[in-house]
Amino acid sequence: NWETPQAFTVTGQDTGTSAITHAATSDDSNYTIAAIGTVTATVSNPPGVTLSDSEVSLVEGATATYTVRLDTQPADSVTVMATSAATATATVAPSTVTFTTSDWATPQTVTVTAAAAGTTSITHITVSTGDSDYNNLNTDSVTATVANQVTPRGPNRPIVGPPAIETVESPAEEDPVEEEPEEEEPAQEEPETPEQEPAEEEVEQTLQAAPRYEIMPRNDNCKPDNGDTPVPFEDIPQSSWAARDVSCLSHLEVTKGTSETTYSPAEPVTREQMASFLARLFNTVTGEAAPVVETPFIDLPEDSYAYEDVGRIYGLGITKGTSETTYSHDRTVTRGQMASFLARFYARVKGEAAPVVETPFTDVSEDSFAYEDVGRIYGLGITKGTSETTYSDDDPVTREQMAAFLARLYRRLTGPSDDAEPADAEPSDDPGPSDDPGPSDDAGPADPGPSDDAGPGEQ
Repeated sequence: NWETPQAFTVTGQDTGTSAITHAATSDDSNYTIAAIGTVTATVSNPPGVTLSDSEVSLVEGATATYTVRLDTQPADSVTVMATSAATATATVAPSTVTFTTSDWATPQTVTVTAAAAGTTSITHITVSTGDSDYNNLNTDSVTATVANQVTPRGPNRPIVGPPAIETVESPAEEDPVEEEPEEEEPAQEEPETPEQEPAEEEVEQTLQAAPRYEIMPRNDNCKPDNGDTPVPFEDIPQSSWAARDVSCLSHLEVTKGTSETTYSPAEPVTREQMASFLARLFNTVTGEAAPVVETPFIDLPEDSYAYEDVGRIYGLGITKGTSETTYSHDRTVTRGQMASFLARFYARVKGEAAPVVETPFTDVSEDSFAYEDVGRIYGLGITKGTSETTYSDDDPVTREQMAAFLARLYRRLTGPSDDAEPADAEPSDDPGPSDDPGPSDDAGPADPGPSDDAGPGEQ
């Protein structure tokens, strides 16, 4: 059978190139030294379509976005058609996006507009007349969930500046029911400080209707698809769920890390650090530093690195302190407090409060100071909770979770039509379905150390 060709089967395992060599063995000495050629095997990705998100969550009348791109270079133009199964629930625009042989790897944006409460599946199909591999290709879908708006509790009270902010605080905000005895211990930074900020977090407020600040263009390093942007800290690997968000905040100079080479992702965030993060983010978003306002907080030392930043967020109405005269700068920020910080920040910049939407979180009591604010940041796509049904509002916020929260808020404020990724719908920025690793991230008392925010140069 020496004249009969025999076949070898080459199976691709991963993308790349491999040289396949051959050697002969035989009792015929003429064949043991026979020259045999080499076969070069090149394995490439199969044709496909990548969607940035598998699901988006939004409220009636709002919009959200996701991106579409091809996985490989096509032989000819490819059109991807997006179709909502229930247009009464949500619509998509544009309904088609076309990729050429030169821009096939550039993500294109699809906008989802919510019409009514419900769920719809957005399917995608490819059409190409010149590339059979990309014609009628099976692709993933996006699930759009639209929630009802919830009418906020209590009266709407306008805020027009620091003087008006002071009038918002009512005796009810100092209700001892919201401030448990252990929260008064000055040195406490334990996870068991769920309501460390009752006086502050209970303030229900709605800003004036017109946007108050001009919003600066988004930094290219903070785009939803910036997953390949290097992270400057050795303790944040590129594979980390928070790498993209830490990189974003670093490029915005909202964070400097805990040293030149470390970020300390698992450490909890203190209220002192939070003030600096928020003050810097405000400066980045609006292009102007907030004025430093005198505060009534007698527990905040003047030599604190965050002294002026606390005055800034106090003047903006983002914080009211943990009592009439205390800020509790060394306490850990809880997820409930974080929701209120972010909701107020958004309202101050946009000039109006975000709508309160229903959430699937069964662990957030309607009596919680943060109940409505959790609904606000959920509706904005800033949080997806620690599981499908929990938010863990009493848990401390770690530095990596803080990065995700602030980066999503930044994208929401600076994105097209103010739509950031349903951030974490950015499944790309969460570990699994939740936006934070959850209780396991409690790292104990924070160690500001050369704190991320130390020194006047950081402000």
